[in-house]
Amino acid sequence: MKNILDFKVYYKDTDAEGVVYYANYLGWLEAGRCELLEQMGFSLKKLKEEQNLVFAIKDVHCEYLRPARLMDKVQVITEIAEIKPARIIFKQKVIRQNDQELLVEALVTAFPIDMGTFKPVRVPKELKQKAGL
Repeated sequence: MKNILDFKVYYKDTDAEGVVYYANYLGWLEAGRCELLEQMGFSLKKLKEEQNLVFAIKDVHCEYLRPARLMDKVQVITEIAEIKPARIIFKQKVIRQNDQELLVEALVTAFPIDMGTFKPVRVPKELKQKAGL
């Protein structure tokens, strides 16, 4: 399953030169992961309320290949690359819409934790099933 999320680059996203500030991509990637899980039928709010489960980020490997600029329209493409017993690895890309140029590639590892103990727990079986992995 894949999620595609559209963004437009505004002044707030850029540095003084009109280029997207590198850390802002991380926020877009987070939104992409949340939207993918929602698309799969997993509300992060419900997981927290009903199972006391949240996802924490363990690792982000991000390659910045080309810059996005002021008023560019970009897409964040998010897929689940792998699910292990206690972690999910997301494969994400940011592309510019008008020319489909690849701007950023990222692998993000998230793991579920129990909010009561702050210890890792297993990825819910239903999530693994819906991901088809």
